[in-house]
Amino acid sequence: MLSSLPIVDLAEWRSDEEEPLGARDKEWMAAPGGPWEGTWLFKSPRTTGLPELGADLWAEFIAFGIAQEAGVPAAEVRLAIRHGHRGVISRRIEGDLAHGNELLAARNPNYPVAEKGPVLGYDLDAIEAVLRPYGGSESGLSAFESFAGYLTFDALIGNTDRHHENWAVIRNDQCLAPTYDHGASLGFNVPPRLRTPADSVSSRARSRHFPEFHSLVDLALGVLHRVPLEIRDKWLSRVAGVAEDRLHHLVAGVPSGWMSDSARNFVVELVLANQRRLTL
Repeated sequence: MLSSLPIVDLAEWRSDEEEPLGARDKEWMAAPGGPWEGTWLFKSPRTTGLPELGADLWAEFIAFGIAQEAGVPAAEVRLAIRHGHRGVISRRIEGDLAHGNELLAARNPNYPVAEKGPVLGYDLDAIEAVLRPYGGSESGLSAFESFAGYLTFDALIGNTDRHHENWAVIRNDQCLAPTYDHGASLGFNVPPRLRTPADSVSSRARSRHFPEFHSLVDLALGVLHRVPLEIRDKWLSRVAGVAEDRLHHLVAGVPSGWMSDSARNFVVELVLANQRRLTL
């Protein structure tokens, strides 16, 4: 259970390589052994633009716990300390990864592979086409059916950053990789004075990478209408199954001093508001 796990101290870990993707300092770290054996990506917190320093850390940590509750395959995330500084670590997804922008560029030579923000040609039609040859991240699903689940999960946690490098396939396994990088979620950047009512925050949340949809919930429902009814029902049932008491348990797993009490209450109310909007 997440709340019973300690913060991981990286004092004995060795630096492996820098990670070029993403907007903040990231570095691959190799664990010396024990329960954390393997390679993990250490992420430092954003230093500007957030109402609480480290809000992106608790957002990513809690999002992983919610993914577990909802049965969404996701890269493992833990809170960590390195050289006295707080961060999170995310376990490396094994295999030969091809990110979304690589797949889309292989299909369309004019695709702006290095562009940030909203990208021309990045839409559900194109994503469905490039994922067609691949299996899902869990047995019995196609890659696009699993991807529909990721966008539904995004709507549940308010993840606004599903850009073309924030999903991938595992080439050697010919399947969609588990979802990863959920720091831009759970209202992490909403100032305390704007956190209520949570329903209002929920209705305003949208993905700038899919500007044709008015909200994250609209995007989720849009992609779910592209998959068979039984797959749509599967994902909505998983979303509905995330219980309020489990949400309280997950936010309680963030240590004192890492997250304000007002943020803890807000996160629970926001996820419940998203859940209601998805399952009405």
